[in-house]
Amino acid sequence: MLILLSALLTAASANEDGLARASTPDWGADPATGSSDVATEYAVGAGDVLDVRVLGETDLTGAFVVEPDGSIRFPLLGNVYVSGMSPQQVANTLTRRLNQDFLVQPQVFVRVGTFASQPVEVTGLVQKPAVYYLEGPTTLRELLARAGGIKDETITEVEITRDAQEIVIRYEDLYGPGGDLVVRSRDQIHVPQGKAVYLLGQVGDPGAVSWRDGLTLTQALTNAGGLNETAKINKVYILRDGLRIEVHLKRILKGKEADFVLQPEDQVFIDQSRV
Repeated sequence: MLILLSALLTAASANEDGLARASTPDWGADPATGSSDVATEYAVGAGDVLDVRVLGETDLTGAFVVEPDGSIRFPLLGNVYVSGMSPQQVANTLTRRLNQDFLVQPQVFVRVGTFASQPVEVTGLVQKPAVYYLEGPTTLRELLARAGGIKDETITEVEITRDAQEIVIRYEDLYGPGGDLVVRSRDQIHVPQGKAVYLLGQVGDPGAVSWRDGLTLTQALTNAGGLNETAKINKVYILRDGLRIEVHLKRILKGKEADFVLQPEDQVFIDQSRV
């Protein structure tokens, strides 16, 4: 059987309404900039809420929503365009403009209090399907972890819809370059029901085995934990579309007969030997 992706990925929690809007850490680790490395990489957009702190100026400290036009309404300055800036760039902009006419060497710190401008929808066979909001550069593997991981062991691929185009990542590639794909705002990620074959009877782990093109009987048996000692290997039976197909497994195992190629929804029955 395939190992569930959810067992390998760390789940991340979403809020009660299913929309993952998380806060950044406390004011940045670097006291000179007031921003963390992750926050520095994040591009602010409409819907985000910025927490702004101006040292010694309580009237200028608070939470400011990025409006649809990409600006925040800031005391003394009016509308300040911030869309596309990092939190540190916003702080630099506010510092410069306050210094021009209002304050002497102001110290301004900015962080994202609520992420809400870069939605990604995750649907299908994940533990927590929902709309998630990017908080910086995020890979497909990381986002699936936030969604609790994949909950079905027979899935074979993940589909990403981006700008009306579809990107398909194979399940086995999620642990390699495929999982390193950087997710973009407004991507739609879907984990579809996979195709499977079913092994019943004298196998180590009876049940569904993920099907892939070219899957053979011996490969499926290996994925199902192998044959039990009591398995009858002279003949096995495969039920396909109402037909019963007899396969000489013993001859296949001895290399005297070609391996049998399975099709989706095949049911393989391994009887118990009388010995």
